[in-house]
Formats: sequence, C-alpha cells, structure tokens
Amino acid sequence: MGLRQAYTATALLIPLAYAPVVAEKGIVTLAIDSWCFGERQHNTNGRTGEEDAFKQMLWRGRVLYGMMMFDERRALDYLVNGG
Repeated sequence: MGLRQAYTATALLIPLAYAPVVAEKGIVTLAIDSWCFGERQHNTNGRTGEEDAFKQMLWRGRVLYGMMMFDERRALDYLVNGG
C-alpha cells in the first residue's frame, strides 16, 4: 500500500481513507511510496516495473526487498529524530 491508498478510500482495498482519521486524532504518521509504487513507479504497469527493477538491482548486486527495507528504516529514523 502506498501514499495514494492511505488518502483515498477504495471499495476493494480499504473502505475508509485512514490517513485523515489518524491525523485528526493527532497521531504522527509517515506514508512513503516504496520502490516501483506510487510516485516511484516508472511504468504504468506496476508488475512490469517491479520485475524490471528487481532484475536491474540484481545485476548491480542489490536486492529490491533490501532497498525497500532500507527506505522503511530511514523513514522511521526521520520520525524518531524529528526530521
């Protein structure tokens, strides 16, 4: 799930957009678009874009899942340290 889904309710995924609800309660949140999703999706077909990125990273000695976890860790660091 990416940033767009947090702010937009959809019948298939989420019946209520939860980001405005938690913000009204004063809960600090951070929604990032992971590799190949949302604003970081280079192709309109997410599956093709993800497969291409996965293969390209393998050639460079990286793993897509590892890059996603690195971004999640950095997002958490950002929240903990206040930006």
